[in-house]
Amino acid sequence: ARIAQTDDGQIVGFAMFDNEIDQEKLQDQARYVHPDELKKIVDAKPFIFLQLLMMDPHFVASTNTGNEWKKELVAQFCDCVTKNGKIAIARTETENQTEIEFFQSCGLFTMHDMGIPSYPSSKGTDISVLAYTPMGKEGTAKIFRKFYSMGARF
Repeated sequence: ARIAQTDDGQIVGFAMFDNEIDQEKLQDQARYVHPDELKKIVDAKPFIFLQLLMMDPHFVASTNTGNEWKKELVAQFCDCVTKNGKIAIARTETENQTEIEFFQSCGLFTMHDMGIPSYPSSKGTDISVLAYTPMGKEGTAKIFRKFYSMGARF
């Protein structure tokens, strides 16, 4: 998780993200598996999902900087993805063009941007999937084509 906090300590937003790992399964295995093996399990999972991106609506309404704070949280999420050699996934409602454009302004690509066929999301047909890697649009698209060819759907 990342927290957006003003200089005076006011928390104005947060981003929560996680790997695609079943946390309960990981905790169960932690009792029986050597820590090096656990690291291999975590490292083998290529995706980090942005689960929540929330801003204090009172702060956003009373300042002109709410979107900048939100962008900073996404930048921190992308930095974590890069640092860990993972692939970022964010989802938003397909009809929410403002949110899609926001994520695009932060460096994420829609499946359409990458020329990846659109399939109904595993989370529902009204969800758009956006992705990020430090490899740019073409590199990210190449990765997703590979996963889609293997039957993956996001």
